[in-house]
Amino acid sequence: MLQKPDPPAHLSVKPLYVQLREALIARIANGEWSSGQALPNELDIAREFELSPGTVRKALDWMVGAGIVVRQQGRGTFVTDQSSMCRYERLRRADGSILVMDASSADVEEDMPSPRERACLGLGDRDRVYRLRRTRSADGRMVMVEEIAVPAASFPQLAGVKRVAYDLAGLVRERQHLLGPGSERLLLAPVPAEVAALLGLKPGDRVMMLQRVIRSLEDVALEMRTAWCVPGAYYHVPIE
Repeated sequence: MLQKPDPPAHLSVKPLYVQLREALIARIANGEWSSGQALPNELDIAREFELSPGTVRKALDWMVGAGIVVRQQGRGTFVTDQSSMCRYERLRRADGSILVMDASSADVEEDMPSPRERACLGLGDRDRVYRLRRTRSADGRMVMVEEIAVPAASFPQLAGVKRVAYDLAGLVRERQHLLGPGSERLLLAPVPAEVAALLGLKPGDRVMMLQRVIRSLEDVALEMRTAWCVPGAYYHVPIE
């Protein structure tokens, strides 16, 4: 069942549909509704929150567009798989299929952020980051090296960890947040010597380099990632 919302006097000045979607998203984040579970119908939500059906529909339309829920004709509105990182996996084979990659465990170190990390993650001078490096393989060979930075304050689970099977979606879920939009750019860049050694390339060889930032639905930067990809019969599809 939906819990009663706070009384009107406690509400913020945000539009009602924004307040409603935040309340619904919070219930998904805290596990009240799990992946694949149906939400109450729009009329039930409208009655509980004492809102118009149009306001409820507007909130749900936004959630559909954000990939949090999906409408199924004649069945209702269902929570999508919030553990999936597939929407951020943008490498494709020549036939258009997703390049499925296995990931190694990631080495973890805590450090002060670089200027770029500070800018991309919105960090202050005293904030710290956890940096992780891992390799990814497909088709029987290593195809990618990833360097990842996350705000230390956002992921206390990583404190003292030296090596981890890194899973951003799982870490975020533990903190009762949901993954939101990602932004990225694609460059043709020389590969650093330490990365070249892992990929079996020569230092300075030009490869596809992906730079990506993922934010939460609350618009908090959660991850900055740089990935170097070996040349091959793959292509990249921009994040929608």
